[in-house]
Amino acid sequence: MKPLHLVVIALFTCFSSTLAYAADTAIQQLTLQVPKVLLLDVENTSPSFELLAPTEAGQGFTGSLDSSKTSGNRPKVAITSNGGNATKLCGKAVMKDTNAPLNSANLQLTILDHAGFGDISTVFNTKTSGEVLTTIGNIVTGDINNTTHQLRLIPGISGSNPMPPYGSHAIEVTYTVTDASCP
Repeated sequence: MKPLHLVVIALFTCFSSTLAYAADTAIQQLTLQVPKVLLLDVENTSPSFELLAPTEAGQGFTGSLDSSKTSGNRPKVAITSNGGNATKLCGKAVMKDTNAPLNSANLQLTILDHAGFGDISTVFNTKTSGEVLTTIGNIVTGDINNTTHQLRLIPGISGSNPMPPYGSHAIEVTYTVTDASCP
């Protein structure tokens, strides 16, 4: 009786282990962590501009530019972001040497969308804090060498009959991609 009992136990063990592995469905759970990505590349075009001088006494600058001396005012922008709908492209423009607002020299800078973003139109003159240029959400614009996303920089004059001080004025523009407040 004992040998028959052992055979039955051995057969049951073989069949039960075979049945456990013979299922046609298996479920396995895994976790995939995706890091937050907020990357920005702005083409270094070294923009330069020259204002047209007034031609009559008693006139101030109009803000018109000498087009023959304007260059690099349409930098390409490449962005990679998975920060969600709260992600923004921010900008800040100040006088480089003094960190003062542009209107301290009767100047202003307008940043417009030239291609790809669609809704940028921001004028910098009195504020030194960052401004939202556009909300970008999740985006991959492409490499800087072939991207179609471009900004358009237009310097100008602020005030009525303004007379900005003579000389070359360095304006520093800082771009930031963030999902928080603009710096």
